[in-house]
Amino acid sequence: MIYKYLLVGGGPTCDSAIQSIRKVDPYGTIGVISSDEHQPYDRSPLSKGLWKGGNIDDIWRNTGNLGANLHLSRTATALKPDQKIVYDHEGQQYKYEKLLIATGGTPRHLEIDVKDVIYFRTVDDYFRLKALVEQYENFGVIGGSFIASEIASALAMKGKHVTMIFPEKGILASIMPETVTRYLNEYYKGKNVEIFKEEAVTKADKIGREIMLDTNRGTMLAFDGVVAGIGIVPETSLAKSAGLRVSNGIVVDKFLRTSNPDIYAAGDVACFTYPFLGSPMRFEHEDAANAMGRIAGLNMAGKQEAYYRLPSYSSDLFNDIHYDVVGDVNSRLDYVVDWKEEFKIGVIYYLTNGHLRGVLLWNIPGRIDAARELIASSKIYNSHTLKGLLLSS
Repeated sequence: MIYKYLLVGGGPTCDSAIQSIRKVDPYGTIGVISSDEHQPYDRSPLSKGLWKGGNIDDIWRNTGNLGANLHLSRTATALKPDQKIVYDHEGQQYKYEKLLIATGGTPRHLEIDVKDVIYFRTVDDYFRLKALVEQYENFGVIGGSFIASEIASALAMKGKHVTMIFPEKGILASIMPETVTRYLNEYYKGKNVEIFKEEAVTKADKIGREIMLDTNRGTMLAFDGVVAGIGIVPETSLAKSAGLRVSNGIVVDKFLRTSNPDIYAAGDVACFTYPFLGSPMRFEHEDAANAMGRIAGLNMAGKQEAYYRLPSYSSDLFNDIHYDVVGDVNSRLDYVVDWKEEFKIGVIYYLTNGHLRGVLLWNIPGRIDAARELIASSKIYNSHTLKGLLLSS
Protein backbone atom coordinates (compact mmCIF):
# COMPACT_ATOMS: atom_id res chain seq x y z
CA MET A 1 0.00 0.00 0.00
CA ILE A 2 1.27 3.46 -0.90
CA TYR A 3 0.16 6.66 0.83
CA LYS A 4 1.20 10.27 0.58
CA TYR A 5 0.48 10.57 4.31
CA LEU A 6 0.71 7.67 6.72
CA LEU A 7 -0.28 7.97 10.37
CA VAL A 8 0.47 5.40 13.06
CA GLY A 9 -1.92 5.53 16.00
CA GLY A 10 -5.66 5.73 16.29
CA GLY A 11 -6.39 8.50 18.76
CA PRO A 12 -7.53 12.13 18.61
CA THR A 13 -4.04 13.24 17.53
CA CYS A 14 -4.42 11.35 14.26
CA ASP A 15 -7.92 12.68 13.63
CA SER A 16 -6.76 16.25 14.27
CA ALA A 17 -3.80 15.78 11.92
CA ILE A 18 -6.00 14.40 9.15
CA GLN A 19 -8.38 17.34 9.45
CA SER A 20 -5.42 19.70 8.98
CA ILE A 21 -4.03 17.73 6.06
CA ARG A 22 -7.38 17.94 4.31
CA LYS A 23 -7.45 21.73 4.67
CA VAL A 24 -4.21 21.96 2.69
CA ASP A 25 -4.41 18.86 0.50
CA PRO A 26 -7.98 17.70 -0.22
CA TYR A 27 -6.97 14.73 -2.36
CA GLY A 28 -3.68 13.32 -1.06
CA THR A 29 -3.97 9.68 -0.03
CA ILE A 30 -4.03 9.09 3.74
CA GLY A 31 -3.61 5.82 5.62
CA VAL A 32 -3.93 5.12 9.34
CA ILE A 33 -2.47 2.08 11.11
CA SER A 34 -4.19 1.61 14.47
CA SER A 35 -4.00 -1.22 16.97
CA ASP A 36 -7.45 -0.16 18.18
CA GLU A 37 -10.47 -1.87 16.65
CA HIS A 38 -12.36 1.44 16.79
CA GLN A 39 -12.01 4.61 14.75
CA PRO A 40 -10.62 7.65 16.64
CA TYR A 41 -12.72 8.97 19.52
CA ASP A 42 -12.59 11.52 22.31
CA ARG A 43 -11.09 10.07 25.48
CA SER A 44 -12.00 12.66 28.09
CA PRO A 45 -15.73 11.71 28.27
CA LEU A 46 -14.75 8.16 29.23
CA SER A 47 -13.97 9.23 32.80
CA LYS A 48 -16.23 12.30 32.92
CA GLY A 49 -19.34 13.01 30.91
CA LEU A 50 -20.40 9.46 30.06
CA TRP A 51 -20.89 8.75 33.77
CA LYS A 52 -23.17 11.77 34.06
CA GLY A 53 -25.56 10.81 31.29
CA GLY A 54 -23.47 11.69 28.23
CA ASN A 55 -24.20 9.91 24.95
CA ILE A 56 -21.62 7.37 23.79
CA ASP A 57 -22.46 8.24 20.17
CA ASP A 58 -21.01 11.73 20.69
CA ILE A 59 -17.43 10.55 21.31
CA TRP A 60 -16.70 9.26 17.80
CA ARG A 61 -14.57 11.44 15.53
CA ASN A 62 -15.81 10.06 12.16
CA THR A 63 -12.28 10.13 10.79
CA GLY A 64 -13.21 7.81 7.94
CA ASN A 65 -15.39 10.55 6.47
CA LEU A 66 -12.22 12.58 5.78
CA GLY A 67 -11.14 10.18 3.07
CA ALA A 68 -8.60 8.27 5.16
CA ASN A 69 -8.16 4.51 4.92
CA LEU A 70 -8.31 3.12 8.46
CA HIS A 71 -6.33 -0.08 8.98
CA LEU A 72 -7.78 -1.05 12.35
CA SER A 73 -6.62 -3.83 14.70
CA ARG A 74 -3.18 -3.54 13.12
CA THR A 75 0.01 -2.91 15.07
CA ALA A 76 2.97 -1.22 13.39
CA THR A 77 6.02 -3.23 14.37
CA ALA A 78 8.88 -1.91 12.21
CA LEU A 79 9.85 1.28 10.43
CA LYS A 80 12.47 1.58 7.68
CA PRO A 81 13.04 5.32 7.12
CA ASP A 82 15.54 4.81 4.30
CA GLN A 83 12.85 2.93 2.33
CA LYS A 84 9.93 4.91 3.77
CA ILE A 85 8.13 1.71 4.71
CA VAL A 86 6.19 0.69 7.82
CA TYR A 87 5.44 -2.98 8.53
CA ASP A 88 2.54 -4.21 10.63
CA HIS A 89 2.35 -7.33 12.81
CA GLU A 90 1.14 -9.43 9.86
CA GLY A 91 3.97 -8.33 7.59
CA GLN A 92 1.89 -5.92 5.52
CA GLN A 93 3.92 -3.04 4.02
CA TYR A 94 2.82 0.59 3.93
CA LYS A 95 4.86 3.09 1.92
CA TYR A 96 4.67 6.79 2.66
CA GLU A 97 5.97 10.23 1.73
CA LYS A 98 5.29 11.78 5.14
CA LEU A 99 4.75 9.84 8.36
CA LEU A 100 3.19 10.78 11.70
CA ILE A 101 3.86 8.67 14.79
CA ALA A 102 1.09 9.22 17.32
CA THR A 103 1.27 5.97 19.22
CA GLY A 104 0.45 7.47 22.62
CA GLY A 105 1.29 5.29 25.58
CA THR A 106 0.40 2.06 27.32
CA PRO A 107 -0.88 1.98 30.91
CA ARG A 108 1.54 1.06 33.64
CA HIS A 109 0.65 -2.27 35.24
CA LEU A 110 1.06 -3.60 38.73
CA GLU A 111 4.12 -5.81 39.14
CA ILE A 112 1.84 -8.58 40.42
CA ASP A 113 -1.24 -8.55 38.26
CA VAL A 114 -4.47 -10.28 37.34
CA LYS A 115 -6.21 -9.82 34.01
CA ASP A 116 -9.42 -8.55 35.61
CA VAL A 117 -7.83 -5.28 36.81
CA ILE A 118 -8.98 -2.54 34.41
CA TYR A 119 -6.14 -0.20 33.44
CA PHE A 120 -8.49 2.54 32.40
CA ARG A 121 -7.64 4.26 29.10
CA THR A 122 -9.80 3.11 26.18
CA VAL A 123 -13.46 2.98 25.24
CA ASP A 124 -13.34 -0.80 25.74
CA ASP A 125 -12.17 -0.19 29.30
CA TYR A 126 -15.18 2.09 29.75
CA PHE A 127 -17.53 -0.63 28.45
CA ARG A 128 -15.95 -3.22 30.79
CA LEU A 129 -16.30 -0.98 33.82
CA LYS A 130 -19.84 0.09 32.89
CA ALA A 131 -20.91 -3.56 32.70
CA LEU A 132 -19.50 -4.20 36.19
CA VAL A 133 -21.18 -1.07 37.58
CA GLU A 134 -24.52 -2.33 36.31
CA GLN A 135 -24.09 -5.57 38.29
CA TYR A 136 -21.99 -4.90 41.39
CA GLU A 137 -21.49 -2.44 44.25
CA ASN A 138 -17.94 -2.66 45.63
CA PHE A 139 -15.04 -1.12 43.67
CA GLY A 140 -11.37 -0.46 44.28
CA VAL A 141 -9.40 2.30 42.57
CA ILE A 142 -5.61 1.98 42.59
CA GLY A 143 -3.80 5.30 42.36
CA GLY A 144 -4.42 8.90 43.32
CA SER A 145 -3.79 10.31 39.84
CA PHE A 146 -5.85 12.47 37.50
CA ILE A 147 -7.63 9.47 35.97
CA ALA A 148 -8.00 7.63 39.29
CA SER A 149 -9.55 10.66 40.99
CA GLU A 150 -12.07 11.05 38.16
CA ILE A 151 -13.02 7.37 38.12
CA ALA A 152 -13.42 7.25 41.91
CA SER A 153 -15.64 10.32 41.70
CA ALA A 154 -17.73 8.83 38.88
CA LEU A 155 -18.24 5.51 40.68
CA ALA A 156 -19.16 7.17 43.97
CA MET A 157 -21.67 9.39 42.18
CA LYS A 158 -23.24 6.19 40.85
CA GLY A 159 -23.83 5.17 44.45
CA LYS A 160 -21.09 2.54 44.54
CA HIS A 161 -18.87 1.79 47.51
CA VAL A 162 -15.43 3.01 46.43
CA THR A 163 -12.02 2.48 48.01
CA MET A 164 -8.91 4.36 46.83
CA ILE A 165 -5.43 2.95 47.49
CA PHE A 166 -2.32 4.97 46.65
CA PRO A 167 1.28 5.30 47.89
CA GLU A 168 1.27 9.11 48.15
CA LYS A 169 0.02 11.17 51.08
CA GLY A 170 -3.00 12.43 49.22
CA ILE A 171 -5.14 12.47 46.10
CA LEU A 172 -3.45 14.31 43.19
CA ALA A 173 -0.27 14.64 45.27
CA SER A 174 1.87 14.88 42.11
CA ILE A 175 0.32 18.24 41.18
CA MET A 176 -1.31 19.67 44.31
CA PRO A 177 0.26 21.27 47.40
CA GLU A 178 0.06 19.05 50.47
CA THR A 179 -2.63 21.22 52.08
CA VAL A 180 -4.87 20.67 49.05
CA THR A 181 -4.25 16.92 48.88
CA ARG A 182 -5.15 16.62 52.57
CA TYR A 183 -8.34 18.53 51.86
CA LEU A 184 -9.13 16.22 48.91
CA ASN A 185 -8.65 13.15 51.11
CA GLU A 186 -11.25 14.46 53.54
CA TYR A 187 -13.50 15.66 50.75
CA TYR A 188 -13.58 12.19 49.17
CA LYS A 189 -14.21 10.60 52.56
CA GLY A 190 -17.19 12.91 52.90
CA LYS A 191 -18.48 11.45 49.63
CA ASN A 192 -18.29 7.92 51.11
CA VAL A 193 -15.00 7.02 49.45
CA GLU A 194 -12.69 5.00 51.69
CA ILE A 195 -9.06 6.14 51.54
CA PHE A 196 -5.94 4.03 52.08
CA LYS A 197 -3.12 6.54 51.65
CA GLU A 198 0.62 5.75 51.72
CA GLU A 199 -0.11 2.14 50.80
CA ALA A 200 1.09 0.29 47.72
CA VAL A 201 -0.64 -2.74 46.24
CA THR A 202 1.78 -5.66 46.38
CA LYS A 203 -0.45 -8.53 45.30
CA ALA A 204 -3.61 -9.10 43.29
CA ASP A 205 -5.54 -12.38 43.10
CA LYS A 206 -8.84 -13.52 41.64
CA ILE A 207 -10.85 -15.67 44.05
CA GLY A 208 -14.24 -16.60 42.66
CA ARG A 209 -15.65 -13.42 41.16
CA GLU A 210 -13.80 -11.15 43.61
CA ILE A 211 -10.44 -9.46 43.12
CA MET A 212 -8.29 -9.58 46.26
CA LEU A 213 -5.65 -6.91 46.86
CA ASP A 214 -2.86 -6.97 49.46
CA THR A 215 -0.82 -3.90 50.38
CA ASN A 216 2.64 -3.31 51.80
CA ARG A 217 1.03 -2.50 55.16
CA GLY A 218 -0.71 -5.84 55.40
CA THR A 219 -4.13 -4.55 54.41
CA MET A 220 -6.27 -7.12 52.58
CA LEU A 221 -9.24 -5.93 50.52
CA ALA A 222 -11.81 -7.60 48.28
CA PHE A 223 -13.69 -5.97 45.41
CA ASP A 224 -16.20 -6.74 42.68
CA GLY A 225 -14.14 -4.62 40.29
CA VAL A 226 -10.76 -2.87 40.36
CA VAL A 227 -9.62 0.07 38.25
CA ALA A 228 -6.00 1.20 38.13
CA GLY A 229 -4.83 4.65 37.11
CA ILE A 230 -1.08 4.65 37.71
CA GLY A 231 0.21 6.44 34.62
CA ILE A 232 1.32 5.46 31.14
CA VAL A 233 4.58 4.58 29.41
CA PRO A 234 5.12 6.32 26.03
CA GLU A 235 5.00 3.82 23.16
CA THR A 236 8.33 4.52 21.48
CA SER A 237 9.25 1.07 20.16
CA LEU A 238 8.52 1.97 16.53
CA ALA A 239 10.67 5.10 16.76
CA LYS A 240 13.48 3.16 18.39
CA SER A 241 13.36 0.52 15.65
CA ALA A 242 14.01 3.31 13.15
CA GLY A 243 16.83 4.93 15.09
CA LEU A 244 14.88 8.11 15.81
CA ARG A 245 15.92 10.21 18.78
CA VAL A 246 14.04 9.09 21.89
CA SER A 247 14.21 10.59 25.39
CA ASN A 248 11.10 10.47 27.58
CA GLY A 249 9.18 10.08 24.33
CA ILE A 250 10.00 10.82 20.71
CA VAL A 251 11.97 14.06 20.55
CA VAL A 252 10.54 16.64 18.13
CA ASP A 253 11.48 20.17 17.03
CA LYS A 254 9.23 23.24 16.87
CA PHE A 255 7.62 21.90 13.68
CA LEU A 256 7.00 18.54 15.42
CA ARG A 257 9.55 16.82 13.18
CA THR A 258 11.59 13.98 14.60
CA SER A 259 15.28 13.51 13.91
CA ASN A 260 14.13 12.37 10.44
CA PRO A 261 12.64 15.35 8.52
CA ASP A 262 9.92 13.25 6.84
CA ILE A 263 8.71 11.76 10.12
CA TYR A 264 6.64 13.69 12.65
CA ALA A 265 5.46 12.80 16.15
CA ALA A 266 2.64 14.29 18.21
CA GLY A 267 0.41 13.68 21.21
CA ASP A 268 1.24 11.70 24.34
CA VAL A 269 4.35 10.16 22.80
CA ALA A 270 6.01 13.41 21.69
CA CYS A 271 8.69 15.11 23.79
CA PHE A 272 8.76 18.82 22.99
CA THR A 273 10.64 21.80 24.40
CA TYR A 274 8.02 24.44 25.09
CA PRO A 275 9.33 27.98 24.39
CA PHE A 276 7.92 29.48 27.59
CA LEU A 277 9.05 26.60 29.81
CA GLY A 278 12.47 25.86 28.37
CA SER A 279 12.58 22.15 29.08
CA PRO A 280 11.57 19.06 27.08
CA MET A 281 8.26 17.66 28.28
CA ARG A 282 5.38 15.35 27.37
CA PHE A 283 1.75 16.25 28.08
CA GLU A 284 -0.68 13.36 28.28
CA HIS A 285 -3.95 15.19 27.74
CA GLU A 286 -6.37 15.76 24.89
CA ASP A 287 -5.73 19.48 24.48
CA ALA A 288 -2.10 18.79 23.58
CA ALA A 289 -3.10 15.83 21.40
CA ASN A 290 -5.50 17.96 19.38
CA ALA A 291 -3.20 20.98 19.12
CA MET A 292 -0.12 18.96 18.20
CA GLY A 293 -2.06 16.89 15.70
CA ARG A 294 -3.32 20.05 14.02
CA ILE A 295 0.17 21.52 13.59
CA ALA A 296 1.74 18.20 12.57
CA GLY A 297 -0.91 17.70 9.89
CA LEU A 298 -0.38 21.18 8.45
CA ASN A 299 3.38 20.71 8.32
CA MET A 300 3.14 17.24 6.78
CA ALA A 301 1.09 18.87 4.01
CA GLY A 302 3.78 21.47 3.33
CA LYS A 303 3.20 24.30 5.78
CA GLN A 304 5.87 25.57 8.20
CA GLU A 305 3.92 26.36 11.35
CA ALA A 306 5.68 26.29 14.70
CA TYR A 307 3.99 24.67 17.67
CA TYR A 308 4.04 26.83 20.79
CA ARG A 309 0.67 26.38 22.50
CA LEU A 310 0.90 25.88 26.25
CA PRO A 311 -1.24 22.82 26.89
CA SER A 312 -4.12 22.71 29.32
CA TYR A 313 -6.52 20.18 30.76
CA SER A 314 -9.56 20.17 33.01
CA SER A 315 -11.18 17.89 35.53
CA ASP A 316 -14.46 17.60 37.40
CA LEU A 317 -14.58 15.93 40.81
CA PHE A 318 -18.12 15.18 41.91
CA ASN A 319 -20.33 18.24 41.43
CA ASP A 320 -18.36 20.69 43.54
CA ILE A 321 -14.85 20.91 42.13
CA HIS A 322 -13.76 21.92 38.66
CA TYR A 323 -10.13 22.71 38.02
CA ASP A 324 -8.21 23.80 34.94
CA VAL A 325 -4.47 23.30 34.53
CA VAL A 326 -2.28 25.36 32.21
CA GLY A 327 1.40 24.64 31.57
CA ASP A 328 3.64 22.71 33.93
CA VAL A 329 2.13 22.00 37.34
CA ASN A 330 4.16 19.86 39.69
CA SER A 331 4.04 19.75 43.47
CA ARG A 332 7.85 19.67 43.57
CA LEU A 333 7.99 23.20 42.14
CA ASP A 334 7.70 26.35 44.22
CA TYR A 335 4.10 27.45 44.44
CA VAL A 336 1.89 30.28 45.59
CA VAL A 337 -1.67 29.53 46.70
CA ASP A 338 -4.12 32.40 46.31
CA TRP A 339 -7.55 31.57 47.73
CA LYS A 340 -10.56 33.80 47.34
CA GLU A 341 -12.38 31.26 49.51
CA GLU A 342 -10.25 28.45 50.89
CA PHE A 343 -10.69 25.20 48.96
CA LYS A 344 -13.68 26.73 47.15
CA ILE A 345 -12.31 29.33 44.71
CA GLY A 346 -8.65 30.06 44.08
CA VAL A 347 -5.49 29.87 42.01
CA ILE A 348 -2.28 27.93 42.51
CA TYR A 349 0.80 29.33 40.74
CA TYR A 350 3.84 27.12 40.08
CA LEU A 351 7.25 28.75 39.74
CA THR A 352 10.97 28.15 39.35
CA ASN A 353 13.22 31.02 40.49
CA GLY A 354 10.28 33.38 40.14
CA HIS A 355 9.45 32.32 36.59
CA LEU A 356 5.88 31.15 36.22
CA ARG A 357 5.66 27.63 34.78
CA GLY A 358 2.07 26.65 35.41
CA VAL A 359 -1.30 27.71 36.79
CA LEU A 360 -4.09 25.70 38.38
CA LEU A 361 -7.50 27.40 38.40
CA TRP A 362 -9.77 26.02 41.11
CA ASN A 363 -13.46 26.67 40.32
CA ILE A 364 -12.56 29.71 38.20
CA PRO A 365 -14.02 29.39 34.70
CA GLY A 366 -12.92 31.29 31.63
CA ARG A 367 -9.37 32.19 32.71
CA ILE A 368 -7.30 29.64 30.78
CA ASP A 369 -6.14 32.09 28.12
CA ALA A 370 -5.31 34.69 30.76
CA ALA A 371 -3.19 32.08 32.56
CA ARG A 372 -1.40 31.28 29.28
CA GLU A 373 -0.60 34.96 28.83
CA LEU A 374 0.88 35.20 32.32
CA ILE A 375 3.19 32.25 31.71
CA ALA A 376 4.19 33.53 28.27
CA SER A 377 5.08 36.97 29.66
CA SER A 378 8.29 35.52 31.18
CA LYS A 379 8.12 38.06 34.03
CA ILE A 380 9.50 37.43 37.50
CA TYR A 381 6.74 36.95 40.07
CA ASN A 382 6.45 36.48 43.82
CA SER A 383 3.61 35.92 46.28
CA HIS A 384 2.86 39.65 46.43
CA THR A 385 2.74 40.32 42.68
CA LEU A 386 0.65 37.21 42.08
CA LYS A 387 -1.92 38.00 44.77
CA GLY A 388 -5.32 38.46 43.19
CA LEU A 389 -3.89 38.50 39.66
CA LEU A 390 -6.32 35.97 38.20
CA LEU A 391 -9.02 36.47 40.81
CA SER A 392 -9.56 40.16 40.18
CA SER A 393 -11.09 40.02 36.71
